[in-house]
Amino acid sequence: EEGFGRIILEALSCGCPVIGARRGGIPEAMDESVGLLVEPDEANLYAAVKRLLDEPATLSRLRSAARPFAEKRYSSANGETILDAYRG
Repeated sequence: EEGFGRIILEALSCGCPVIGARRGGIPEAMDESVGLLVEPDEANLYAAVKRLLDEPATLSRLRSAARPFAEKRYSSANGETILDAYRG
């Protein structure tokens, strides 16, 4: 199980949609406005990749949403909010 896949944040910040597993912390790091969440098996991963290849409008919509999603949820301001919560 992936605790909180940092690679998801990196991809989104580059404007790249993500295909992620519905496991661990992945559904907390992203949602289906910026990628596809699937049960992690070969058939589902294949279907997700095929969907993005077959549906360029879907890929374009996800791509357009990726960077703004990352900026809103994972900006340095958000980091300061988290650190302030730990500092008490």
